[in-house]
Amino acid sequence: MAWLRELVVKNTGLKILSLFLALVLWIVVFQGDQIVDQTFEVPVRVAPGPGSFIMDQSVLTVKVAVTGTPILLRRFLPADVVARIPLSNEREGEQILQISKDHLGLPGELEVVRITPPIVSVKVERKERKRMPILTVLSGDPASGFRVTGVRKQPSTVMVEGARSEVAALEGVPTRPVDVSGRSESLQREVPLADTGKKTVMVAEDVTVKVSVTIEAVPAPADEGEKQDKDKTARRASR
Repeated sequence: MAWLRELVVKNTGLKILSLFLALVLWIVVFQGDQIVDQTFEVPVRVAPGPGSFIMDQSVLTVKVAVTGTPILLRRFLPADVVARIPLSNEREGEQILQISKDHLGLPGELEVVRITPPIVSVKVERKERKRMPILTVLSGDPASGFRVTGVRKQPSTVMVEGARSEVAALEGVPTRPVDVSGRSESLQREVPLADTGKKTVMVAEDVTVKVSVTIEAVPAPADEGEKQDKDKTARRASR
């Protein structure tokens, strides 16, 4: 029995290492070939052509169920997956698009079992360019006894572009506010344009607006006698 005991205890470290390597090999060979499934959520990006906008989109994310080996599934990060759907047809109106594996950019060895929902509906509008008036925005009130009597701006218009319906609903492009608080004399300012307030409408030119604000004293009110004389004179002049 001594020879058996010697066989067991001799080179114990080497035997443990061999057992460990055998276990790793078993995991790689057998577990690596095992097919497992995984479900994750990915964002949906519909990419329109240069002449149109996506105004509405029915779903922003979809759930994707895939199958593959554990090793393969560990090679990619679900957080990096995006469903990118090019919009080949730029006609206006509602379009229903099918979401497929080709839009996900997944490794070819992974099998896509299910995409939920499998379609996305989008509303498409054509892009439009239009010249719009610049709207001067003033903030605050002049000093007591003074008022704003005139506002000039240069330039007076600017080119914008955006979805057709939003461009049509735009009255003009506002400037950043020009503060006249406590002012008793005229002023000039160079101010940038503010946001258009529309989701798709952007200013298509690099514009800084020169604004001139005229501030004058409020005329003193005439006494009642002078007012009556002026009214009589005006009536005689109108005859």
